[in-house]
Amino acid sequence: MKLGIMGGTFDPIHLGHLMIAERARRGLGLDHVLFVPAGVPWLRGDARVSDADHRLNMVELAIKGSPHFSASRIEIDRPGATYTVDTLESLKAEYGDDAGLVFIIGSDALSQVHRWKDPERLLELCTLAMFQRAGDGCSQTLPQDPLDQLPNLEQRLVRVEWSPVDISSSEVRQRVSLGNTVRYMVPECVNKYIQRHNLYRSAEGGARGDHAT
Repeated sequence: MKLGIMGGTFDPIHLGHLMIAERARRGLGLDHVLFVPAGVPWLRGDARVSDADHRLNMVELAIKGSPHFSASRIEIDRPGATYTVDTLESLKAEYGDDAGLVFIIGSDALSQVHRWKDPERLLELCTLAMFQRAGDGCSQTLPQDPLDQLPNLEQRLVRVEWSPVDISSSEVRQRVSLGNTVRYMVPECVNKYIQRHNLYRSAEGGARGDHAT
């Protein structure tokens, strides 16, 4: 089995997340993509995130009906800070040594991968699928810091070209906090969930992070 892993706080999940997951599934021949909302993302410091159950509920609503997508509580239910390497260890134990784990990552997060917990072990557990702007091709160079500290990084990396969509979770939160529409930025079921539960209405909503490592 070739399993894609899509991590993030998903606060909230938006159409860009879904498009990346589907592009990875098709482009890399993944059998399935697992969305893993973060519990306590350690690199976010004091940044506030919404209640984990709200974030998971929005993910489950957004992917409902897709036979190729599912969501996991693995990081939400783990006490303490969230580390990707621990999640990968658990998934490898669950799916078996023959499962090929592909961790889907943006180039911005990749530039910090050498700061993550036990990055050498992380590279042993999975392949990293980095999204890059279409047209850049394989000539796009990796940031020097992770290359210097992780000599095997290039060998464990695949690049996926795509045309990025200008949507971010922080923009969604900010627009909601200002009373502006987020229609066509998030699935309509997520939009209704946000309204029903009165999420992101405080001024702080626009300052929360949306990536986990």
